[in-house]
Amino acid sequence: MDDDPFVLRGLARLLRTRALHPRTFESAKDFLGALSEGLPQCLIVDLQMPEMSGLELQQHLSRRGIEIPTIVITAHGDVQA
Repeated sequence: MDDDPFVLRGLARLLRTRALHPRTFESAKDFLGALSEGLPQCLIVDLQMPEMSGLELQQHLSRRGIEIPTIVITAHGDVQA
C-alpha cells in the first residue's frame, strides 16, 4: 500500500515476477475497506501516507487482534522512524 501510483505499479510488477498475486491500495482506508474479502498473507506499507501512516495502520490492526506480517517501506527514513 502506497500513496504513490508509480511505487504501487512497480511493487506489483516485481511481485508478479515471483508468481505472487498482489492487491494494491492507495490508502489505509481503502485497505481496511477490503478486509472483509479476506486477510492478506503479507502487507507492504509506506511509512508516510496521508490520513493514516503505515505504523498507524499496524497499530489499528493490532488493537483489533489482526496480525499480518508487514514490511514497512519509506522514502523518508530516519533513525527514529
